[in-house]
Amino acid sequence: MKTKDMCAIVLILVSIILFFNNTGTVTSGYHFCGDHSILRLSDALSKRTILTVTTNEVKRDLNQRFRPMFFFHHVLESKVFGKDLTAWSVYTIFLLFSTILCFYCGMRTLKFSISESLCFLILVFIGRQMAVWWCLVIAETIGMVFLGLAFFFMVNCEKRYVLNTGLFCFFLICASLCKESFLIVIPAFLIFKILHEKGLYHLSVKKAVLKNRLLLIPFVEMIMGLSIIVFAVGTNKVGYAGVSSRIFPLLKGMLSILENRLIGYTIIAAVFIVAVCLGLGLKDKDKILLFFKKLILPFLFFVLIAVPSLILYAKCGIKERYLLPFLVGIAFFIVSIIKETRSDLRWLSVLFLAVILAFSIKPASSAFKFARLYANEGAQNKVFLSGILDNYKESSNVLLVADPVASYEWSYSLNIYLSLAKGIRVYAYPIEYPGLKRFWPVEFKQRLKARWHLRYRQRMLSDMKGKPDMILFFQKALAKRFFNESGIQKENYFNILKRNTGYAIYMENTALIPFTMAAWEVNVL
Repeated sequence: MKTKDMCAIVLILVSIILFFNNTGTVTSGYHFCGDHSILRLSDALSKRTILTVTTNEVKRDLNQRFRPMFFFHHVLESKVFGKDLTAWSVYTIFLLFSTILCFYCGMRTLKFSISESLCFLILVFIGRQMAVWWCLVIAETIGMVFLGLAFFFMVNCEKRYVLNTGLFCFFLICASLCKESFLIVIPAFLIFKILHEKGLYHLSVKKAVLKNRLLLIPFVEMIMGLSIIVFAVGTNKVGYAGVSSRIFPLLKGMLSILENRLIGYTIIAAVFIVAVCLGLGLKDKDKILLFFKKLILPFLFFVLIAVPSLILYAKCGIKERYLLPFLVGIAFFIVSIIKETRSDLRWLSVLFLAVILAFSIKPASSAFKFARLYANEGAQNKVFLSGILDNYKESSNVLLVADPVASYEWSYSLNIYLSLAKGIRVYAYPIEYPGLKRFWPVEFKQRLKARWHLRYRQRMLSDMKGKPDMILFFQKALAKRFFNESGIQKENYFNILKRNTGYAIYMENTALIPFTMAAWEVNVL
């Protein structure tokens, strides 16, 4: 590897370290969204074997999703790191660096310059989609690792051809088993490999296909995976996501994504193409035709990734983690425009690179902002959980006041945490918080509400013997409404969380113990 490439890789590594060090996500602790599965699996692995736990998790998930490889990896992480969330975070950052390194090396193999390769990485990885590397339980994290490895071995076809093609097939299959959004991009990668080698080796399409007969394996796996999803798992069970069978809502959702979420990328690609045509001269049709001919493969790669992704996310929209792997396609197309401009209009390609850097400022700022918010949420969670555990007494009545829909997962997560920490039995009182999760379909909200009430069957406030000793709120703004509706006298309770936090813990005045400054520093988990 050249010295310049080593410098670029070191720059990438340093940038990653600085980002996560300055945002504080690595040591942010327990989060109510997702982290409960770490506690649940760690507890299950203390009682059962890896094989049993993995089998149970995959079977359970197949009731509504298709993510077997994700759960296999998730169980392995739980076995290795246990409840050490800092170790989980460090490992996830390692996965990020590995993914970026694979894509970078792949782009350099395709003769993209260092600047162009870095711009590709900027477009794919910088933005709110970076949440998949500070949140610890997301399928896209390991999916992108496998996709990066597949991309690297796909383009490394000039040496150890059979081995690299076999590794490409293996990692592409692994990626497709992580989540549905990775399964549907298999055709894009298979066709890219065939057409890339057709041009590289000057083969006919037929000979290129025969040379890549190993690709039949991931193609068959894709057909099997789609069959399982359609006929066994189902395409519309999640509620907030899934593929609708109605054509007009589907088209409306796809157009909405293009107009609202992807408009910036679309404008950049369109402006770049127009600028190149003007730069080459509209009358020089031969040069323009040659330019577009060179873009056929990148454009086809982009379309084969984009269209299935738009269909998949037409219902819920593309945001944050859902941008992956979609951005791989559009970023490759945009950077390919820059590459093909370099030979005839070098000054214009430099301008394009500057535009990409300017375009990345807002996504970078957004990523930093939301990473800091995530870390701050973790810090508040530490205070909230410490306050509960420090003030809990044997046989205390603990009541959670929450929105059954908006706080559905958080309620479950808090239950898991308190149950495993001290065997605390939590009762519940439902209050709908106006304005939250309005975008969810009505039927999905009703389903969540029914499940929430089923979970707390015989554990509602009306089932509690005596008065609550501790009342918990995820949104302290609900406190006034709760005391008015429940008939419990607010004067008898006191919120022990004095600092600027959205949570609240109300305790009976007689049950209150001093909540010292030390309690605020307890590092939960």
